[in-house]
Amino acid sequence: MKAAIPYLVFSLFVIGSLAIRCYECGGASGVKECDSINVGKSVEYHDTARCTVEHTVVNGEDSWMRTGALPSDPAGCSQTNDKTVYVCDGDLCNGKFSDCGNSAGLKQFSAILLIVGIFSISFAN
Repeated sequence: MKAAIPYLVFSLFVIGSLAIRCYECGGASGVKECDSINVGKSVEYHDTARCTVEHTVVNGEDSWMRTGALPSDPAGCSQTNDKTVYVCDGDLCNGKFSDCGNSAGLKQFSAILLIVGIFSISFAN
């Protein structure tokens, strides 16, 4: 029984780290002030792995919303004629769209470099 205690403590740390903090405003969040500058409040999500920010322009009117995203939503940017959506996977990553072109691409590039490095070392031996 005593041997199981360290595993239990470790499991609690892992489970606790599955939460992500996202900015939340607009929509049904209760935080009305939501735009390119006002990012809302920090909220901890346990049922999602990503955050999102949406910017819509209809008839010249800006509409913003920040919240948690579904784990199945792909990270990155998508645009239609009137709507831009940025889905990201880091604490409070949905603050600004200026992160849109950099964050996801940098992570993907880093992952590719890591994989290439591992294969290079494997085949060199």
